[in-house]
Amino acid sequence: MVTEARSVGLVFKDGKLADASRHVVMLLLTWSRCAMTRLREPALHVLGIVLVAALAMIGLRVLRSGRPNVVLICIDALRADATSPYNPQIRHTPNLQSLADEGTVVPLALSQSSWTTESIASVMTGRLPGEVAAGQGPLSIAESETTLPELLRQRGYATAAVVANSTLTEADGFAQGFDWFSNESLGPGLPERLTRWLTDHRRKPFFLYLHYMQAHHPYRWPEKFEAMVGPLPPHIRDMRSKEIVENLVWSLRAGEGHVTGEEARYLRRCYDAAVATADEAVGAVFSYLKAHDLWSPTLVILFADHGEEFAEHGMLQHSADLYREEIRVPLLLKLPRGGRQRTPVHFARNLDIAPTLAEIAGLRRRMEWRGVSLFSKQAPEIALAELGVRTHPDPFVASRTTHWRAVYLSSGESLVQHGHTGKLGLYGAADPEQQHDVADQHPDRVRELAHLLPTARARGGTTAPLSETQKRTLRSLGYMR
Repeated sequence: MVTEARSVGLVFKDGKLADASRHVVMLLLTWSRCAMTRLREPALHVLGIVLVAALAMIGLRVLRSGRPNVVLICIDALRADATSPYNPQIRHTPNLQSLADEGTVVPLALSQSSWTTESIASVMTGRLPGEVAAGQGPLSIAESETTLPELLRQRGYATAAVVANSTLTEADGFAQGFDWFSNESLGPGLPERLTRWLTDHRRKPFFLYLHYMQAHHPYRWPEKFEAMVGPLPPHIRDMRSKEIVENLVWSLRAGEGHVTGEEARYLRRCYDAAVATADEAVGAVFSYLKAHDLWSPTLVILFADHGEEFAEHGMLQHSADLYREEIRVPLLLKLPRGGRQRTPVHFARNLDIAPTLAEIAGLRRRMEWRGVSLFSKQAPEIALAELGVRTHPDPFVASRTTHWRAVYLSSGESLVQHGHTGKLGLYGAADPEQQHDVADQHPDRVRELAHLLPTARARGGTTAPLSETQKRTLRSLGYMR
């Protein structure tokens, strides 16, 4: 990779100064120090000090400008169509829109799972969920895996993560490669420990991962977004009640429940208010970076681990299937030092985040990575997804979510294998909502696409029992009864 430091006209290769450019900087600094020793007059001596300091700052910026800061932001359960960069009718995500206006938007991006642990394991390792080795238990990453933050730390980056999703824990391997990892809530302001960490590490390139939970059920929002939700219609269930909604979800999983269109629409309004809350929280990060002169030299990538369903295929929330509403996600990028130097591909996967970050930060691409850079000349044409490769901790869910698999083509065509029945559903490019299964009419095409599905494998993880803390966490998020 070759990038330019336009302010000083120097060229970098693979994230490092070319030798000639490095020598120029060092000569300038040496000359300025020599000149200062010859300046006997006090005023000229002060001028010399200022000159040395200025050249030192230029040298520091030049020497590190091949390694931008990286801020990777995940908004849990954020659908692409719930944001204004993907849906012009949306008015409640101004901060995401500002990021899109200054950066770039991948028009169609898909996650590799609709369950957080599988999805983030895929993002951090650059591989499909079923290819990531599991540690002790269904929610873990094995120590043998090489993660993205580990690679960045080896490259000299300071690494930190603040993760509000309490299923992504240090004990389960998700802290691999991070100098500092914290499971804590991320609200409208930045935690004091995080701002202190940023202050302490502003002199070297850093990688910061932030994981927000506002858009995850149970949806929460401040009073100022109350008007987005409106009153609860008198003749439907109390959809603000966490217990009522979760009982409904479990009934749907059992094939016994039913959600009305009005209930789904009301829940969607609650979700939109929660998304507005998430947008406000992310905006605080952008404001901090700008206020502390960290915005320009920083690569910002914003994505979601999965989407959210509102009865499009008879379910609510996520981790239920692999239809488009559960895996289509936003993918926004702001390149370091501004400008739209390149145009990203039209169709991408979350798998492509690691290779993209590696290209911009000057890391070597790893052979086992499944993705490509979002700026690759060879754009991906296929996105694979799978669900249930890790045994679900709730036996009830595990018995009904054996192993969903799906293949999506850049043309818009898709094939989804039902995790319980094994039935294959084929959906044409003219049916992006996947409401009309045409598998029976096109058996040859089904067989052709079925060869592209992720390999059916034995489930990862062990039968190690969950701790009481893990059970409480999963119940609080609606993953266990």
